Amino acid sequence: MGKDPEVITVTELRNMTREVIERAHFRNQRYIVERAGRPMVVIVDVEEYHRLVRVLESSEPLVAVS
Repeated sequence: MGKDPEVITVTELRNMTREVIERAHFRNQRYIVERAGRPMVVIVDVEEYHRLVRVLESSEPLVAVS
């Protein structure tokens, strides 16, 4: 899959949205966006997203983790 995701804050994302989007798309950089130290969302390139969806849809059903 490649590089580990870069962890950024919501504030950092707000200040550098264009750069984050370009890196995700053109360099396949992944991001975990945190708010108050808690992971909120992941940003990945749309092609990687579609690939992950295909993998999940072809896999065994996931069991919810509490």
